[in-house]
Amino acid sequence: MSTQCLNCGAELKESYHYCPNCSQKKETQRIHFHDLVHDAVHYFTHADKGIFQLLRALVIQNGFVAREYLDGKRKRYFPPLNFYLIVATVMVLSLTTLKNQEPKDTAKAYNELNNISDPVKRHKVMGIYERRDKALQFTSKYSNVLALIALPLIALVYWLFYVKARFNYVEHMIAGMYMNGFTNLFYLLIFAPLAQLLVGGQTTKYIFIYFIIQFIYCGIFYYRFINRSGTAALFKSFSVSLVSILIWALLTTSAISLYIANGFWGLIQ
Repeated sequence: MSTQCLNCGAELKESYHYCPNCSQKKETQRIHFHDLVHDAVHYFTHADKGIFQLLRALVIQNGFVAREYLDGKRKRYFPPLNFYLIVATVMVLSLTTLKNQEPKDTAKAYNELNNISDPVKRHKVMGIYERRDKALQFTSKYSNVLALIALPLIALVYWLFYVKARFNYVEHMIAGMYMNGFTNLFYLLIFAPLAQLLVGGQTTKYIFIYFIIQFIYCGIFYYRFINRSGTAALFKSFSVSLVSILIWALLTTSAISLYIANGFWGLIQ
């Protein structure tokens, strides 16, 4: 005697407990609250592919995780896109806890404006100060989101430097989801709160320390991911990691400077 799978309609023999076509259980029951709780706990803590197991692996194995996932061991690890989207969600939700700074009265905040007698020049300089304040507020509040957006560019840099490796551009994106997702989560949950506790905020010194930590982690990650042994391979991995960080920093700094100088030629004020 056979029945049909409620999910995909495949024929199921009486001895089957799972559908051989879609893997759904043969027997289904009505869903209750404890089922939702069980599924949520299972989703994050499953012994083979829970997110906490992934985080542990990204600490002690990092690049090895991405390489194994791309080699076909998909069921062993928490999916990279799911992980990246969870990190993005946590970052976006964290923005709601940040207090919006009160807008400055530019004329009062910058007394040197009173020394400019030419009204046209004074208006121009005031606009520069206003845009600088807006840029500082924006980058302070949305720095983590900007880091998430950097993924396609960073993956492109790694792909260009490792174009002869066996991974294509999308596979470098997958590696970046694990690597950048972890470094951003580390920044959000550990580094930023620690900086807030120790010095009351993210000073230039602490941001530099974070970049050093990120640089070291990314260098080790890609050394293990590419899986080429030797000093030259290690040096290349750290060099490419440094280049990717510097390129992103240069692009963002240039964009901010251009906005402050002229508001992208008057398009944004």
